[in-house]
Amino acid sequence: MKPAFVAMLVPAAMWCAPAITKMSPLGGQRGTTVRMEVVGSELSNVQSAEFDTKEIRWQRTIAASSKRVEGEIAIGVSVGLGPHLMKLLSLDGHSQSVLFYVGQFPAVRDAEPNNSVTKAQPITAIPAEIYGAIDAVEDSDYFAVEAKAGDELRFELRAYEYGSQLEAKLHLYDSTGHRVAFNDDASDFDDNPVVTKRFDTAGRHVVHVDIYRGPRAYGAAVNNAYVLRVSRLPILHHLSRLGAAPGSTARLMVSGQGLEGASEVLLTQARRAEYFRMTYPTTVPVTPEATPSRVLRGEILKREADTLEAEFRVPADAPPGLWRLSVVGSAGIAEGGLFEVAAAIDLPEPREIDARGAGAIAVNGILSAKRETDSYRLLVQAGRPLHIWTLSAQLGQPELDTVVELRSADGKLVAESDDAVTGIASLGNADSSMFYTPAVDGILALAIRDRQNRGGQAYAYRLRIKPESPRFQLWTLPDNLTVTRGGDAELKVQMAREPGFENEEVSVWVEGLPGVAEPPRASFRADQAWEPGADLLQQITPEITIPLRVPGNVPAGQYTIRVLGVAKRDQNEASPRIVEAHANLKRGPLNGLFNFTRRPLAAVTLSVVDPVTAEVKAGLTEVEIAPGVPARFKASLKNVPAGAPIEIRGLPASVAWREIERTPGSVEFELVPSAATADKAISFTVEANVSGRWVASKEVQLKTAEHGLSGGER
Repeated sequence: MKPAFVAMLVPAAMWCAPAITKMSPLGGQRGTTVRMEVVGSELSNVQSAEFDTKEIRWQRTIAASSKRVEGEIAIGVSVGLGPHLMKLLSLDGHSQSVLFYVGQFPAVRDAEPNNSVTKAQPITAIPAEIYGAIDAVEDSDYFAVEAKAGDELRFELRAYEYGSQLEAKLHLYDSTGHRVAFNDDASDFDDNPVVTKRFDTAGRHVVHVDIYRGPRAYGAAVNNAYVLRVSRLPILHHLSRLGAAPGSTARLMVSGQGLEGASEVLLTQARRAEYFRMTYPTTVPVTPEATPSRVLRGEILKREADTLEAEFRVPADAPPGLWRLSVVGSAGIAEGGLFEVAAAIDLPEPREIDARGAGAIAVNGILSAKRETDSYRLLVQAGRPLHIWTLSAQLGQPELDTVVELRSADGKLVAESDDAVTGIASLGNADSSMFYTPAVDGILALAIRDRQNRGGQAYAYRLRIKPESPRFQLWTLPDNLTVTRGGDAELKVQMAREPGFENEEVSVWVEGLPGVAEPPRASFRADQAWEPGADLLQQITPEITIPLRVPGNVPAGQYTIRVLGVAKRDQNEASPRIVEAHANLKRGPLNGLFNFTRRPLAAVTLSVVDPVTAEVKAGLTEVEIAPGVPARFKASLKNVPAGAPIEIRGLPASVAWREIERTPGSVEFELVPSAATADKAISFTVEANVSGRWVASKEVQLKTAEHGLSGGER
């Protein structure tokens, strides 16, 4: 006979801020209301959610427990498409930021069982956006579509840039079960699979979503949701020009497929949630965004199936930073890459660049043929430092991996950069970045080529030159920090050294901490290096921890704090170069690796909350039950008032519970599983409501026995 309990003592419950592990679905169609489930920890006191726009609202909370909260989210009819920032607001503080996706097509939920060709879930209307998840190691999802003869459909899977950690594969099968298309990665720099297929004959086809199952695959069921879009949207492959200056006119050539039906072409100011190629040290321009984002409408000059030419007038007051290209047509809105607006001297592809007295310089170039190298005469001034970098992969161009070389007049190589950040696929940054200070006045030869000697119209780049010396960049973890009044917290700060800034000490401090006169400080040592690991996937990243203490008389609420740093050699200068840390959100296809896909946030948000003195401690970490056999369970209480509501939360509907006995220091329950209780492991918490705030125990695992038990406590 199996025992009803496996008894293990657990430590007293500790107060923690809310945290999100995964969401389902990842978003929804604009103009609709979505029922969302968020899984994580310390979620019992969630009251609402905050988004980066007022056009998305947490409408109501349906149910909440320590590990799960359900709510309704209303999405406005005119809210911007794509990812938005979201965080949960709770009496216990605010969660970290995550991404919430807004789509344009009707939403379809993944419906199990659909884990084989014969059980494929039918998608009855196209276009559609399918919201699914790989819920277990053995899980994969199949969807059936009816294609018409001559139909061209596009199957696009999006995961980690929408808040998931799924590394996916897409297979397409015909009615006989023969695989007719497959994709793993959309491009060298995009790990998401995309399949486009023109169907010669009508019939049933099945698309199969599966997880990458290699040696570094991320564990299934942790956070493997996805959005699979099935549409007839045109394909926007690449741009011929990647930037312009405010007050200028820019002519763009968009290359792709199905562009003949375009009615509008737009540049929309990118939201921070759309910075999908941000890596450290970042060379993407991170700037404040407008709310709502501004939109520039281009004049269409030419329309063909594979080419769209448009002209944009960029206003003088256009905010600098990143802008998203999109094309509107009868099939919907197709999203393209990013376009940089920069307050720089914007040159055509010249053969001579004078960097002696200018400020920032921008050049739009293209390697239009294989083995082509673009060469520039660079006029330099002795002692005037230069930062030279390229933008291409970071702006969504699908191919180019630049190499930048700088040579002296006699042909000697004096500086070179391949990747701004060493890494593989989305984990690195294939654009280039280098710093160089000329020793003498003169002319240097600046050359740009593709690392694999490729070329063509897809190999456009944006060359940037700016007079600045290498320093460092800072970012913080977590992005939303919570501390009790009179309590302590830890803020982690990480640093990337720019090339040429080695063996330097950096002083860091925190401004804006409420109730504290002297800013907390810490330092990075000179020997803390920022360098790639041996496998090119992990990064040795310098990190320091700054302890924070909030006085007990500080009111509960939200505060904005800033993390600033300065090189030790600069701190006594009249105008030292002070670096402000990015707060950031990170998501990635692989677990535990350094780079992921990041989004910059405006600042670190500090939530000060009232302390919790009550405790609920489960007496066991695991309870085993059998269908139809009641079992008892105890929890200890501390500072829980008599008569305070106490509940067991997280149990499935097939397991009922009732309170049997309560004393000032404990509570006992009876769990009553039905005869149909599923044979799977789940977890629950014991929670007490103290003055309107739920206090939860640690999770207790509930397991269903294979055979009946005799009942009672063992």
